[in-house]
Amino acid sequence: PPSAAPTLSSALHLLRCLAAAPPSAAPVLWLPDWSAFSLNCLAGGKAPADDRKAVGMAHELLLSGMAAIAPEEMKRVTVMRQSEAILSDPSNYWISVINVGRAHPLDSIRACDPDNEQVGQVISSLMTVADALAFAAPSSHRTLVAACPAHARALRLAATYFGSSQAFAEAGLAVPAVAEPEGESFRCGVSICGPG
Repeated sequence: PPSAAPTLSSALHLLRCLAAAPPSAAPVLWLPDWSAFSLNCLAGGKAPADDRKAVGMAHELLLSGMAAIAPEEMKRVTVMRQSEAILSDPSNYWISVINVGRAHPLDSIRACDPDNEQVGQVISSLMTVADALAFAAPSSHRTLVAACPAHARALRLAATYFGSSQAFAEAGLAVPAVAEPEGESFRCGVSICGPG
């Protein structure tokens, strides 16, 4: 999870994921800041705004470290924050979250991160499925998402959901392929390589 002291191994793992993108791809680093907030990753402030600020600062610290380690690699990376994507169209985003929740039994959502006993895990998993809409690309392109195990399970749930959606098929969108890179598990971000 995001930490006030991100580790070197987390930064290196994310950089390996981003560097694995094909040369023709446009790598994107997705920072699920509101999911981290829902999981209480950096809780303890006097107000919720303090906790959201702590998550944002943890991401900034991680990004600064990554830029110091691999400045050329980070120049080709687009950083996207979940909160910015949500706020660009909040109504449709939250409708997507609700629809995903209605389409799947609670057990399948809980299976995304069975070791996490917080209700925030359910919310975070549903948000990850809705986030996958941002990763979807026209069928003529390939999107590859490199994700930690919990995000990978949620993204596979998204693939199931989108596979049964007539609207998704009619829009000509391809479900993102999911890869779980080897190495340290990370929950502070999802790197996306695509289209390419």
